[in-house]
Amino acid sequence: MRGVVGLIGDLGGFILPIAFGAMNDLIGVWTSCFMLLVAASLA
Repeated sequence: MRGVVGLIGDLGGFILPIAFGAMNDLIGVWTSCFMLLVAASLA
């Protein structure tokens, strides 16, 4: 089970910063990364 949890954590640590930068470029608002984080948490 530790392998699955580690994999999810690693993917989140790799994908989320890239997604935060993309959201900032698309919307232009620094707090848009928190909107993405809330949407990911709700999913």
